[in-house]
Order: sequence, then structure tokens, then C-alpha cells
Amino acid sequence: MDLRRGVGQRVSARLAVVERAADALIRHGSPSEERIHRFHSELRRLRVESRVWRSGLSPAQVELLTGLDRRLAELARRVGEVRDADVHLNLLGKVGRPDEPDRTRRHREELYRRLQDDARIGRELLRAYLRAEIEAGVFAELRGTLAREGSNERRPLSTGRVRDEVARVSERLERATRRAARRPSVKRAHRLRILLRRARYLLEFLATVPGADPPRYPGRLVRLQRTLGRVHDLDLLEDWVDGLAPELKGSPWARELRATHRASRRQLRSELGRGSIRSAVRALGV
Repeated sequence: MDLRRGVGQRVSARLAVVERAADALIRHGSPSEERIHRFHSELRRLRVESRVWRSGLSPAQVELLTGLDRRLAELARRVGEVRDADVHLNLLGKVGRPDEPDRTRRHREELYRRLQDDARIGRELLRAYLRAEIEAGVFAELRGTLAREGSNERRPLSTGRVRDEVARVSERLERATRRAARRPSVKRAHRLRILLRRARYLLEFLATVPGADPPRYPGRLVRLQRTLGRVHDLDLLEDWVDGLAPELKGSPWARELRATHRASRRQLRSELGRGSIRSAVRALGV
């Protein structure tokens, strides 16, 4: 089996998983947090893996797949917004103290109910958007492209081209790591998180393709991803809280949230300062 065919078969398998997850999400009137998260993850993996597949295709095919990728990106963004509302609900539900004033507690509970409404409406809008995109052929077009194995426009996918893709991702990741270590701003930390996730998905995917022979994704980078994810969730929630009325911004649970946020950012700075993190990132490009 040549490398391109192996990659194509693996992408086809991922697409089938995404389509089943999409169908399940549409059929459930109020899909669970876990179902939303799983669909989001599979959709992002599909985007990373299909980029490997389109490497070396004709300009016309690349243009088609790039257009499909933009549609998948918009779908992933909308799923992410629903997922963010779920995360905010979880974080907000964990704050508050038994001795907080009744008025503060009532305000916090009202905010929680408002977020629940946002999450419910977000699910309804997402299901409608997903249904419309499926009817417009976003998955069918990708499946059709993958099925046309006999096209004369195809060129062999070499291991060198795959290594170039890994090196490109590794180079961008190394640059983002250096920048975040110098100043872990919200934007830089979020960018690093995205690139780490893409690198992990890419290497995990290539590990399933005979002949690809990618490097292993280090466990220390998995832990860094978790820290970055936690910081990102708290970044979003604190930004939301800062837009509330002064009474709520200064409430005990809001101060507790900020303290948790600061502690998570200190942990992130500590992790980014370790030489083992930089070494692990550099090793991906080997």
C-alpha cells in the first residue's frame, strides 16, 4: 500500500467517525457536554489529517479542499462556543462560599441560570447550522474527493513530504513556545495551545499510517496542554465576569475566581520556563 492510499484510508475512517458523531448530535434534542466535546475533538482531528491528504494534490483539488476546510473551521468554531458555555457553567458552579451574603448568592445563581439558557440556545443553533451544512454537502464533498483514488491529478505522497509537514508544524510550535515563555499573554498562550494540539493530532494520526514513521508526542507536552487549557478557560470566564455589574465583580466568588486564575497563570509560567519543555518541542522536528 502506498503512503497516499494509507493516509486516504485513515482520513476516510476519521470522516466516518465525524459523520456518526454529527448525526448523533443532531438527533439528540439536548446533546450532552461529553457529546459536544467528542464531536469538537473529532472535527479538529479531521481538519489536521485532511491537510496531510491534500499535500501534493493538484491546484484545483487543493482549492476545493481548502474551501471545505474553511467550512469545517467555521463549524468547529461554533461547536467551540457551545463548549465554552459548558466550561463556564462548570467553573461558575464550583465557586461561592457557604457564608456568602444571600444577595450575592442570588445574583450568582441568576448568572448561572442565564448561562444555562445560553448553552441551551447555543445547542439549538448549532444543531440547525450542522444540519444545514450536511445538507449542503460539506461531508459528502470531502468523502467524494477521498473516493476518487484513480484520479490522474494525484501524485504519490512521499515520506519526505510528510516529514516536511511535521517539520513545518514543529518550527511554528517552537517559535510560539519561545514567545509564550517570554511573555505568556492571553493571545500567545492560546496560540501555543492550538499549535500543540495540532502537533499532537498530526503525530498521533501519522503513527497509524504504515511508512510514515513520525516522532512520538512527549507526555510533558500533554501536561502543558492541560495547563494551557485550564488557563484559557479561566481567561474567558474572567473576561466575562469583568463585564458584570460592579457589585458582582467585587463579590467573594469573583475574587476567588481571580485568585484561581492567577494561580493557574503562575503554574503556566513555571512550566514554560523549564528546559525540558523546550527540548521536547525541538525533538518533534527530528
